[in-house]
Amino acid sequence: MAENTIVLASKINPVTVDLVMKSKLLNDLKIKLAQHNISLTPASIMKGVGYAMEVVELSELKGEAQKTMAVSLVATLINEINLEPEDKTPCFPC
Repeated sequence: MAENTIVLASKINPVTVDLVMKSKLLNDLKIKLAQHNISLTPASIMKGVGYAMEVVELSELKGEAQKTMAVSLVATLINEINLEPEDKTPCFPC
């Protein structure tokens, strides 16, 4: 595996993605959420997932890789925001 790639967990197959791509998609998602005045909370998580899918669908990723990337982007955002641990738990039900 190249040093500028990461492997995202998936129930079907692991997905290897370029770190630059993930960084760009994460930035695009942050912009989209800001444009819609949405901050991620347990109540708004599904909107965040929807916007993540919209951003990922514009990338070269297809199928399971799209879903895995969208989940990874939302998980990254949840870990970046200042939520209390008990508020993060409903965002990660698994």
